[in-house]
Amino acid sequence: MGNKIKYIALAGAGVLAYRAFKKKLSNLDYWIAAQQLGCDAAAIKAVAYIESNAIGFTDAGIKTRLESKFLTNYQLQYKVAPKSFLTFKAAYDYNKQSAVLSTSFGIFQIMGFNYKICGYSSPLSFYYNLSRGAVPQLNAFVAFCKERNLGRFLKNKDWQSFAYYYNGAGYKANNYDSKLNYYYNKFK
Repeated sequence: MGNKIKYIALAGAGVLAYRAFKKKLSNLDYWIAAQQLGCDAAAIKAVAYIESNAIGFTDAGIKTRLESKFLTNYQLQYKVAPKSFLTFKAAYDYNKQSAVLSTSFGIFQIMGFNYKICGYSSPLSFYYNLSRGAVPQLNAFVAFCKERNLGRFLKNKDWQSFAYYYNGAGYKANNYDSKLNYYYNKFK
């Protein structure tokens, strides 16, 4: 009986390790996250598809989008000329922390300056962990939504409120709320 428990524990550890490093989310991953947020998995999938077509990695690594408007917030501190940095890699080579704080990452395109909300102690630990796999990206999204109490909007299909608090006041220009409704119905 003791060996059987040991093998079950090893198998469980293997599943957890696999989940941490895989590059795509499964329906089970979305379901687990939905249970944590109290909403339908289709609502989380909708966000993933709007933000990144549910793809958190490119051939070069984690999907990034350097937001130069945020980089300017750090230029005085780091003497950075934001227009000279057209890619995350260029900004990262110059100043790792400033680049991470000014970039959105992965499937859910969460900005690096949200690292504390997502449960990380530093911008670099946020970046390194999200670079490992799709599940850490999903976990960061869940933590972000819990901290900001966004699960209620996903649960109630209040797309406008979710879009506003997740993507900012400019969500209307991109029809973020309409896209949430469309993708939610597609995946339901």
